[in-house]
Amino acid sequence: MNRFARWALPALLLLAFALDLKRSGDIVRAQRLLRSVEGRTVAMLQSGNMQRALLLAHVEALRDAKRLDPADVAIRVALASEYLLLGDLEKARVAYEEALAFEPRPEIVLNLGKVAQAAGDEELARTHFAHAVKLDPLLRSQVPKEYREPQ
Repeated sequence: MNRFARWALPALLLLAFALDLKRSGDIVRAQRLLRSVEGRTVAMLQSGNMQRALLLAHVEALRDAKRLDPADVAIRVALASEYLLLGDLEKARVAYEEALAFEPRPEIVLNLGKVAQAAGDEELARTHFAHAVKLDPLLRSQVPKEYREPQ
């Protein structure tokens, strides 16, 4: 083994370890942001006191979390949900569609139905809700009654 290989391989391994350590720290920070936002959002929903300024702060926190951990679909879904709570239906739709393309999940399709319903698109809402239930029949109870297909 030549002299270059003797020091280059350990140096590369050390660099890889350092990068992995940074990445792990980013993931932990992203998860903390996500948990914090989810907790505050649930508290607002339970109290019925939806604070626009806090929802906007949540959007910024989730954008930071997404930058720290771009591979986590839960962050994308939470961001879309914050937009939905803010009434920004176009941003919510785009964010849910991005999440769905990233990792297809029935609950994301259900949320797209909620966006369509809020936008007044009855046909699209019905389509999304039916698709979500087809993918996961347990979601039927979360579909608004007027959109449920008879069993």
